[in-house]
Amino acid sequence: MPLLLLATMLFVVSYPVKGASLEIPAETAYLEPNHGDARVSREGGIVGWASSSTSIQWYGKAREAGTVDVRLRIKGNDDGEATLLFQIGRKTTQRAIKIKQSEETMVAFDSFPIPSTGYHAFRLSRVDLQKNNPPSMDILKLELSGENASNMHFNLKPRRNAASIHLAYPVRNDMGVAAFYCEMTALEDPVHSYYMACGWHRGYFGMQVNSPSERRIIFSVWDRGNEPTDPSKVENEDRVKLIKKGDGVFTGRFGNEGTGGHSHLKYPWKTDSLQKFLVTAKPKDETHT
Repeated sequence: MPLLLLATMLFVVSYPVKGASLEIPAETAYLEPNHGDARVSREGGIVGWASSSTSIQWYGKAREAGTVDVRLRIKGNDDGEATLLFQIGRKTTQRAIKIKQSEETMVAFDSFPIPSTGYHAFRLSRVDLQKNNPPSMDILKLELSGENASNMHFNLKPRRNAASIHLAYPVRNDMGVAAFYCEMTALEDPVHSYYMACGWHRGYFGMQVNSPSERRIIFSVWDRGNEPTDPSKVENEDRVKLIKKGDGVFTGRFGNEGTGGHSHLKYPWKTDSLQKFLVTAKPKDETHT
């Protein structure tokens, strides 16, 4: 079976030159709480924001303390009025605005102190002046300027999940390894968490929280080659082949993060309980295991 590097996701960050502005796309922000009354679009930022019960938050890291000037670009989906509130740390600034359908507007807020190095939340919320049918708007981008903008960095990619963390140990090239064994205990279980027990050059084995009521054990192996998205473009001789599977195991092909073969078993593993993982490999010839 061919092997491939399991890569951690790297966030793209930005460090502007001194005095320059820093533009943070709205699609990198988080909806809190995410009720579904607005959505994140890779093309349009935060789309259809009409509820005062949902705030929008960016998270940025300061290399130095200082101040930043904040502006926000929005686009109206309706005609109407709203009051926007922007908060960094203990300071909140309020702006009353009028929006028009399909019209973009830049809203300027005050300068905000960044009191310390490290991560800070940049929070946008609203007060609805029209209690019935408050106007909907799209949030396009957050813009920072001023002396400390050059000392901030943000994730500028639409993927908003955290970078994976890998622990590894050295294995000499001349070692004839027949199996990898790992014991793992999950202490917490937020939905969508994935805990990799055994990962190698072209595959991974671990457990996942798929929903409040479903958990899985996942085993996946990438194809040979470097096709990034489309499994149909992989030649037959380069594809991972299923030999056999156990009862209740789902198997299929995957794409869009490399291509390969995926398998999972729905299994109710529990937090604070030891799980044991074993991966074996037997060479078939010079290019297959």
